[in-house]
Amino acid sequence: MPRDDFHKNAFDEGTVLKLDILSKYLEEWLPVFMQGRYANRINIFDFQCGPGRDVKKVEGSPLRIVRAIARAKPSTEGRVVPVDVYFNDADKQKIGLLQGELDSFELNAKCNYHFSALNFEDCFAEVLPHMQQQGAANFLFIDPTGLVRIAWMIDQLSMLSYTDFIMFVPSANLYRFNKVEEFQKYFPGLTFTGTLIDASRDICTYIQSKLHEAKQEYYLAQFAIKKERTTNVNSLIFGSRSLFGLNKFLSVAWGTSPNGEANFDLCGDVLCAKQYALPFLDKIPRKVESFHETVREMILAKRLQTNHDVVVFALVNGFLPAQARAALKSMKEAGQLQRVPPMSYGSVIKNKKVEILS
Repeated sequence: MPRDDFHKNAFDEGTVLKLDILSKYLEEWLPVFMQGRYANRINIFDFQCGPGRDVKKVEGSPLRIVRAIARAKPSTEGRVVPVDVYFNDADKQKIGLLQGELDSFELNAKCNYHFSALNFEDCFAEVLPHMQQQGAANFLFIDPTGLVRIAWMIDQLSMLSYTDFIMFVPSANLYRFNKVEEFQKYFPGLTFTGTLIDASRDICTYIQSKLHEAKQEYYLAQFAIKKERTTNVNSLIFGSRSLFGLNKFLSVAWGTSPNGEANFDLCGDVLCAKQYALPFLDKIPRKVESFHETVREMILAKRLQTNHDVVVFALVNGFLPAQARAALKSMKEAGQLQRVPPMSYGSVIKNKKVEILS
C-alpha cells in the first residue's frame, strides 16, 4: 500500500524529525570512516530520495546528506576516504529536479554523485557490487513509498559487512492491517502484542528475530514518531553490525528525546497501554529508573559480572553506557559496590578496559 506523494505537500513535523535524526547520525558516523582506519571508501545510498526539497523549499534527505558530508571531518589527520552518494527515485522527474538542486548547491562536499530512477529492489541489485567492494563502509537510508519485503532485505544484508541502515516503516498502517494478505507478504507472521504505541518495538523485535533465524548479527534500535494532532505512529528502524554504530544511534536518539525512543511521552499519552523497556519486565512506571533497578539486580545475581557485560547489556536494550554508570554509582553509594569502573564505550569496548565488578 504506497503512501501518497508527500513531496507535493509541505513536510510535517514528523518528517522533519526523521530527517533531523538522519542528519545527526551521519554527522556521528562519517568522521570515523573518513579517517581511513576502518574503510577505504564510503558509500551512502538514498534509495527514495525525492526532488531534494518539499513545496516550501524545506530540505529533504539528499540535501541533508550532502550537508552532513560537507560538515564531516576525519577524527585524525591523514588521508581522507572518498565518499560516493547514490541517489535513486522511481520518478525520473524527481531525479531531474534533484540534479538541478545539487548543481546549484554551494557546499564544499567532497563526494561523487550517482543518480538512477529505478524501483527499490532493482536499484539495490544494481548498486550491490559497490556495497560489496572490499573495504567499503555503507550507509543505507530506506524511506519507501510502501513496505520493504523483510525476507528479501535480510538476504541482501547477509552479503554486506560494514553496513548501517535507517529504514522507515509505516507502522500505523502495518499495525492496523497486518493480517491483510498485502501486508503479510512483506512481514509474514508479524503479530502485535500491545497498542499502536508498542508497534515500533514489536516491529523491531520481529526484524531482529528474522535476522537471528538467518544467522545475521545486527544490532537494532527503533525510534517511534507520532505526527502532530493525529494518532498515527510510524517507525524508524536502525541497524548496524557493530556496537559502535548502535552506540552512535542511541546517542542521537537520547539527544532527541528524553525517553530515547519516541517523540512523545510513552506513558503520558492517551494511547499508551503498557511499556516494555526490557523484554523480561512487566509494566513499569519509569523507564530509566526501572533500567537502573534491573542492572542492580542482575549485578547482585552475578548475571552481569564485568563492566563490559553492563555496557553491552545497556546498549542492546536501548540505553547508553552513561545511564548504566549512574546505576553503578548508586550501588556504590549504597555500599553494594566498592568502586565504579570505567563505563564509557571508548574505554570498555574500544580500549578493552574490562574490570570485574566488586
